Amino acid sequence: MRASSPRGLLAVAALCAVLLSQSVAAAETSSDKARSTTSRKSSRKSKVKVYRVETPASCQNSVRDDSVVGFYYSGRLEDGTVAVQDTSVVGRPDELDMSKPRDGLMRAVQRGVRGACNGERRRVVVPPAAHGDDRFPSNTVELLVHVVTIDGVAYEGEAPSTPRAEADPASECGACRVFVRKFIKSWYVALANNMAKVANNDGKEPPSLTYNEDLEEVIQTLCSTDEFQLDTKVDTRAVVGFCERTMTVHKRRIAEQAMKHLNDVTKSWLPFTNQVCGLMAGACPVRPEEMTSACDTCKALVQEAGFDLAAQGASLRAKPAEKRAWAVLIDLCGAAKYSHGNPASAGEVCEDLVEDHGKGLVGFLTSGGGLDPLTFCERAGMCGKAEL
Repeated sequence: MRASSPRGLLAVAALCAVLLSQSVAAAETSSDKARSTTSRKSSRKSKVKVYRVETPASCQNSVRDDSVVGFYYSGRLEDGTVAVQDTSVVGRPDELDMSKPRDGLMRAVQRGVRGACNGERRRVVVPPAAHGDDRFPSNTVELLVHVVTIDGVAYEGEAPSTPRAEADPASECGACRVFVRKFIKSWYVALANNMAKVANNDGKEPPSLTYNEDLEEVIQTLCSTDEFQLDTKVDTRAVVGFCERTMTVHKRRIAEQAMKHLNDVTKSWLPFTNQVCGLMAGACPVRPEEMTSACDTCKALVQEAGFDLAAQGASLRAKPAEKRAWAVLIDLCGAAKYSHGNPASAGEVCEDLVEDHGKGLVGFLTSGGGLDPLTFCERAGMCGKAEL
């Protein structure tokens, strides 16, 4: 056999190099494809899925990348096991700054609520790779998130079932006044039951007040009780709507204010009313809580009568305007003893106003607002020219 020439050996070597290069390139391509496939699979496994569950009738504001969002949420695993208790039961919305990245479930919530309307509910499905929560390391978590505030602005319930009388502020304040009266009635019944349970305390004085399940039940079920749902003397849809909106956002704050201001049935409930109707809901003017003059009391009573007239329900709206107004005045003085900063004299001022000027006040209430409360009280002799 002849020995191979140097030129032939070089040719063979070059061919082997080409074949080897092609083999390495094919292996790299196969490896890249495998990595790409693995990456896609990993991406799918860590992808958060978002679904709209319930949207408001109109979207007046939505969550932006720099919004601060108040929300309630609950969570379940795929087998139905509760992963996160419903935070709406507590009644104090969690807050999330969208401009600050978060980890775990809150990172998923941030992604889930982006672009959501105020009041919107969304379902957020979070796989294990996306939440990284040690409590359920291998489980997908399904969150139900309810946005209730955006940048401090509360959801106002645009749905027809919970109307807000934007064009008539008197109706909104009237609804809040009815809400407060009904809340206080329910609270005092529960408070009486609470105190009765501790009355026989081995001969010791019962505690002044303890927050128990009776009072908590008032907070949790208030808007669905017959007291709210079946009262035909008030605009039930507006009052229930106000109750639902207010309790959704302020439930726990209202409980705290009730514990602070409603632990003595003999005291004025004006501080509580100011907190709920004035500062939380922004539905009514905040009134002075210190002792006020007969003139100030008169003006407040006339204004309150207008609010209550605006909040009347179908059974009273069917009656002539004068009878509707008299119905307001009949109930006005009973509440005045407790809804003013000077409860001792407010009732007397109210009784004098109704007895001596009831007919004129009825005319004022049914005239369509031709006079302001100050002018009426001046004509009634309860305000002097110095009040102008």
